[in-house]
Amino acid sequence: MLQRFGTEKFARWDETSIRRSIDTQRAVLSFRDTKIDSAQMIGAPIAELLETARADTFLFTCASGSTVHTSAVDGDHLACTITASSGCCSGDMPSDTGLRLNNCVGELELNQFGLAATPPGRQLRSNMAPSIARSKDAVLAIESPGAHRITTASHQFFVNFAQLGLDLNDAVAHPRMYPKLLGDESTLAVEPSLNIPAIDIDITRYEEKNMYFGGVIAAMVNLENAFHVTADSRREGGTYSSQSH
Repeated sequence: MLQRFGTEKFARWDETSIRRSIDTQRAVLSFRDTKIDSAQMIGAPIAELLETARADTFLFTCASGSTVHTSAVDGDHLACTITASSGCCSGDMPSDTGLRLNNCVGELELNQFGLAATPPGRQLRSNMAPSIARSKDAVLAIESPGAHRITTASHQFFVNFAQLGLDLNDAVAHPRMYPKLLGDESTLAVEPSLNIPAIDIDITRYEEKNMYFGGVIAAMVNLENAFHVTADSRREGGTYSSQSH
């Protein structure tokens, strides 16, 4: 924590330094919970922890979550979109499969009534919704990780892209909001630059775009085989494009 927090100099405990401290502590404790406490040999994860802190990529790296998404399109106007999640990070991978088993049975967002609440074989709820959209001019593959924020991230992307006419990059990068429901109470999480009207619920304002709001990955190709791809800067990810066939 000291290594990461010490990369920026603070003269007093103000809003900026307090936020930095909270983010640092959450990231370190999350890393410990998911990678160190469950490891049989702790040398490797501890080395990773220290290295990411020294490289000033610590908070971003440790906050990437356990769900990944890939969107792809090709010159034949085929599209593929896949979301894969480890849930609460079971970490098991059967030999020769390349697939990690998830632990969604224990994820409260999906199974809030406990392990024995539903009979064996019952399909679990899921927020994941890999999506393909087609028109006479183009095919689009998109989706996002982000637990409950998957649906709201996707909704806001499609509004930005299909209704407001933003290009792919701007539709993904546009600030987002998320209403968090807590029984009879609710709060609205908001990224910067959104003009929120007066409402009757508490608002949590983020100082910058945050991985909490998902990480949309989108790929599109039109009839002229012009490709457009974008990876959400809120999370780790990247794009790849090749014109070869």
